[in-house]
Amino acid sequence: MILFPVTALLSTPKAYNYMPMPKSQMPSMRLFPHLVLSFRPIMSQSRLKILQSHLCCTAPALRVSPASRFSNNKALKQNSSNSVTETISIVNSIVNTGDIRPAENNASFIMRNYSSFSDKDKVAFLTQLASDYRCQQSSLLRSLSSLSLGESAAVGYRQQQKLRENLTPAYELLFREIGASAGGVKFLVDLRHDLINLSRGAANSEKLASLQAMNHNLKELLSLWFGVGFLSLERITWKSPCDLLEKVAGYEGVHPVRNVSDLRLRVGAYRRCYAFIHPSMPREPVVILHVALTDGIASNIQAIVPHPTLSNQSDFKLTQHSEEDTSTFNSAVFYSITSTQPGLKGIDLGNYLIKSVVKQLQSEFPHLTQFSSLSPIPGFRDWLFTEINQQMGGAKQEPLLNDNQMQRLSAVLQCQAEKKIILAKLKKLLQDGNWCKNTDVTSGIKDILMYLCARYLYLEKHRNYALNPVANFHLRNGLPCGVSTGWLTPQLEV
Repeated sequence: MILFPVTALLSTPKAYNYMPMPKSQMPSMRLFPHLVLSFRPIMSQSRLKILQSHLCCTAPALRVSPASRFSNNKALKQNSSNSVTETISIVNSIVNTGDIRPAENNASFIMRNYSSFSDKDKVAFLTQLASDYRCQQSSLLRSLSSLSLGESAAVGYRQQQKLRENLTPAYELLFREIGASAGGVKFLVDLRHDLINLSRGAANSEKLASLQAMNHNLKELLSLWFGVGFLSLERITWKSPCDLLEKVAGYEGVHPVRNVSDLRLRVGAYRRCYAFIHPSMPREPVVILHVALTDGIASNIQAIVPHPTLSNQSDFKLTQHSEEDTSTFNSAVFYSITSTQPGLKGIDLGNYLIKSVVKQLQSEFPHLTQFSSLSPIPGFRDWLFTEINQQMGGAKQEPLLNDNQMQRLSAVLQCQAEKKIILAKLKKLLQDGNWCKNTDVTSGIKDILMYLCARYLYLEKHRNYALNPVANFHLRNGLPCGVSTGWLTPQLEV
């Protein structure tokens, strides 16, 4: 049973003299649902309620989560339509005032209002902000017309400064004021996520241009604020705060964490979990990287993250490694990297995280000789079926396979027919997952599918970038073309 620091509550003569633990030290009720139940036999009902209130974060000081701490104004929720107009008026006061303290109060007011908006009100607010507080073309043209080459350096500098001011949209001043407020950086990251989604659905070209301009401006600000110099590299272990461990488990999208024991394995011995943390978001990992220390490069994810559900006994044994034998590993395999903030899309932090972790591991284990990544190939199955459909429909003239490959495929499928029928039978075979259990079929089509996978990774492009997002990430980070592709790993989409 996992023990937590609740002895003070159990031993305090008067329960209400107990000082609540910070939320950061509270165990998660999602990952530790058994915790309160395990204390029932030795606790009175009154103290049990106190402990439950702390664990469930129902106390007024702990009830508000980071993502919703600006959403408690009920009056604003009851009158959201008027709030949009009122919020815009506050925006106007921020961009036109030089008084810092009122601007901070106004920035907090805007954050509270915006978090209480409905989706419709958010669209109205962002659209008006993007159109009414962009760069004014008339002022920009006047600044350009006033520029002259024959003026002195001092005059030229003032003209350039005036031009720079006119090139700065008014909403950038708002973003800077919000970023300087408590919780403002996280708010802007979430706001950009809304802005990205809104830009995708904008039908009006002028509206779309304004939203894209504001999105680009906010992205540039966040790129500066989330520079590597502002981020701290932290290793997450089983002794890390519970809320941080829960976020590591919750954000994992490549290989989902199944339970507490699975999480403990991933941050335990022969494993490393690192995250970039921003000082303005101290308990919110920005990018998370999982590493396995192995003897040689693992060929499949099951060698790192066992897929079958472990029994309690096996689980217990696997978590008992308290010391690592450095002679048993010589490689570091990066098997999962997750960007946790959709509002930071387009800001490449994963590349810097991997390089920082490589330096950290080389410092800790100088004998490491190999660094590798182990990634799934999302989208390969959909791409292959689309290609087969286009070949069958005659929409694509370039053959998917050459004559020799088609003959081998025909022999494996026992189908002596034209190419369209052979491809249709291949598609039907791949749609049925049982083909993996037939050794004759898997050995016969292995080279063909590996060829198609390599073509998908290296030759298929979208705007001069790799079509596959995972391949695009690795290729941009300098992965050599001699990459190996795993065969018949359950996570590989084929």
